[in-house]
Amino acid sequence: MYLSGSCTHRLDEQKRIIFPSKYREALGETLYISKGLGGCLFVYGEDEWGKIIRKMHKNVKTEDDLNKTRVKLEQTLSVIPDKQGRVTLTDELISFADLNTEKDNVKINGYYQRVEIWSAAKYGEKVKKSAESEDKNKVDESQIGLYDIDDDEQGATPLASRENK
Repeated sequence: MYLSGSCTHRLDEQKRIIFPSKYREALGETLYISKGLGGCLFVYGEDEWGKIIRKMHKNVKTEDDLNKTRVKLEQTLSVIPDKQGRVTLTDELISFADLNTEKDNVKINGYYQRVEIWSAAKYGEKVKKSAESEDKNKVDESQIGLYDIDDDEQGATPLASRENK
C-alpha cells in the first residue's frame, strides 16, 4: 500500500478534522497519530504502527532509549474515526502542528505508507522553499540516460565509451 494525493480540510471548534475516506480505507479502522518531522503529524494504520513499535522496542539499549520510547508512545493518539470520518486531536498535537480553526487550514497528504497532517500555511512555506532550491539543483535532463551506472569502482561511465570497448 502506497499513499499519495492530498486534500484540504479545516479543524472545527471541537478539535476534529475530517479524515478522507481513501486514507481511512487504506489505513484501516484504528489510526495512530503522532508528532512528525518538520512540524506535521504522522498518521499510521495499525500494521505500520506495529512495525514502528517493534523497531522502537528492539532498539532500546539504555534507560534513555526507554524513556524516549515512552514519551513517543505517550504522545501518540490512538483513534477510530466517527461515522462522518472525523478524528478528534489532542491539544498537544494541535499545538505541535500549528493547527487552528480557520477555514481550509489543514492539509492532509498521503506519503508512502503514512498520511501527514499539516498546517496549510506551514506546508505552503515548505513547498515554496523546496521549489526555490529545486531550481538551483535542477538536473540537466538532456544528460539523463547518457551514463551507465556501475557498481564497480569506476562509477558512472559514458555509454559512448562503453560501446567502443
